[in-house]
Amino acid sequence: MPYPRAGSAVDGSKTVHAAEVFRSEVIPPLLSKDAQNVLTHVDGDDWVLSFSDREETVKYKTNDLRMSVVYRARCFKDESESKLYAGSGGPKPMILGNILEKFAKDMVKKGVVKSVKLALDMPRLDFAMLILQTYVKYPLPVDALIPYNYCALGRLMPALKPILNIIC
Repeated sequence: MPYPRAGSAVDGSKTVHAAEVFRSEVIPPLLSKDAQNVLTHVDGDDWVLSFSDREETVKYKTNDLRMSVVYRARCFKDESESKLYAGSGGPKPMILGNILEKFAKDMVKKGVVKSVKLALDMPRLDFAMLILQTYVKYPLPVDALIPYNYCALGRLMPALKPILNIIC
């Protein structure tokens, strides 16, 4: 249950983290990254989500909404090093196409895909998921009684959920 003005702060780059899906029974609208999507407070508890790429709007109440803020910061040894970044990815920002090609070449070398062209021709979401599957491996804890996410067992075996809720 959410509490007003409550929050959690974690270093997401070093902490495996997750949250329960809020209102999982509701199918959220697809938001195009290229559209101007605007959530506007109308009056009292009423909000409207509008899109620049279609006529449709979606209405919400205040209790329907949750907010996440992701903040990333860089530390620099001095002002001259800071100016190299000048609000960008750095003095030599990498281009997405080059990054994906580098992944594809390495995955060919690892035997994950047969060719760079096949990898780069995959739908972007499929290629992104393959990159995650290939490179993001969370280590098992060395001293855990059960070295898996036993809190997820409640989804696989609903009968265990009441017991697991005590510790998860």
